[in-house]
Amino acid sequence: MSNFIQVSEKYAIASDDRNWILQKSGVKTDKETGETSVTWSSFSYPGTLEGAVKSLGQHMLRTSGANSYDELVEAAKKISELFSQNFTVSADLSIKINQDRIK
Repeated sequence: MSNFIQVSEKYAIASDDRNWILQKSGVKTDKETGETSVTWSSFSYPGTLEGAVKSLGQHMLRTSGANSYDELVEAAKKISELFSQNFTVSADLSIKINQDRIK
């Protein structure tokens, strides 16, 4: 890997000489010793860093577990805050919020 940017405990953006790579963490347990270690598995290969950030944001939003519009908006806000801590590029999640719905 050329780059490895851990965005959260669960997700990272990595790269090699040809691709940006979205990765998700997991836990591996050694059967003999019972020791656990963190592993990273690749699940997407966006073409650009901007595309990787947007794609990861969309993935995190789709898998947020939101069950209402308000929960979805809150999840989008948390994701945007997380990305603003890690990147100077904008992570546009392409969500248009209807201001009438927000109270």
